[in-house]
Amino acid sequence: MSKQSEVRELGAATAWMRDVAIVGGVTSFLATAMFASRYGWLFPMAAGLGGIVTGVALGAVMHRLLSGRLKRWPISILLLIGPVIGAGWGAAVALLASPALDMRGLWAFAAMVGGFSGAVQLGWFWFPYTLLRLRGAGAWIVVALASLLGPLLGYFGVLAILGLGAIIGGRASLGSVLGF
Repeated sequence: MSKQSEVRELGAATAWMRDVAIVGGVTSFLATAMFASRYGWLFPMAAGLGGIVTGVALGAVMHRLLSGRLKRWPISILLLIGPVIGAGWGAAVALLASPALDMRGLWAFAAMVGGFSGAVQLGWFWFPYTLLRLRGAGAWIVVALASLLGPLLGYFGVLAILGLGAIIGGRASLGSVLGF
């Protein structure tokens, strides 16, 4: 066997686009649903849509990079890059959706929570997903698990941001951030 035939394929780019869009849309919607009781459902719907649209793009880019340029990079480097890309993805989705909150001051908080959630989400999701794709196995279990963890990541993101604020001497509280 030649070295070329030993390299396994990652599957179709459309599958990556679909799966990352599902994870992005469901995670973004569920993670922002905590704001719905106070600000209505427009923000979670905008976040979900933003997660879908950016997830399609990210899935295409991930597939292309992991099939090409990044294929030979050490796993340790790729494991470090995943959370960074995820943080950017989550913050971007939150910033895209934040005008739906109709509150000028909440966009930075939304971006921080989105960034935290995205870093954790993509930080763990991409590796088992990629391994399943390389094996030619269905990746639906990882997609479903990632989607169901979405709200927890958002809530833990809120708690982490508030805890950080308290540690550095801020007066942030869950009630003050959510407007209670």
